[in-house]
Amino acid sequence: MEEWSANYIDGAKQPTYLVTADDVDTYLAVEVQPIDNRKRKGEIVTIFANEHRKIVCDPDTHDHIRKAMQAGYAEHRLSLHTGFLDIYEPVTLVIKKDGITIKAVNTTINEKFSPTTIVSIPNGNPVEFSVNGLGSIERRFRVEQELAAGISSRDAIVVTIRYFIKQAVEKTKTKKKGLFF
Repeated sequence: MEEWSANYIDGAKQPTYLVTADDVDTYLAVEVQPIDNRKRKGEIVTIFANEHRKIVCDPDTHDHIRKAMQAGYAEHRLSLHTGFLDIYEPVTLVIKKDGITIKAVNTTINEKFSPTTIVSIPNGNPVEFSVNGLGSIERRFRVEQELAAGISSRDAIVVTIRYFIKQAVEKTKTKKKGLFF
């Protein structure tokens, strides 16, 4: 029997829920507590999504991630939050084995992955994500609406970055172990 624990999804109290990269490789369930017309509460009912199987990437996204991992590289046209109001500038995000490069019109930023690098998805927003832990700065990205339905979807990018982070952290741990023979 597989061990599991329940975690509630912050802000997921609406009648609809958008499955995201955060849900990949997890079981997703809905808990409801019926209330009758006299406001009496019934027993909590739990219903699992996906016929009680783990959530997986769709085949196109999975293929995109596999190709990026084999190449050791992925590149996406996105928008980066400038830090002012709701202003974003177009950038190219290059995901590599050890970090990311953000290419803007007049600047290039190189950031290395670390064990504290976290990729976050805001609840209810299908096109934005942020990367924290790169030089102690939060980088907020947005996939433009017309690209969101394609392979450059936010979730494909998020899962790709997470795989590269995991690989970089494991590589660092292996190097450190090798130093202490």
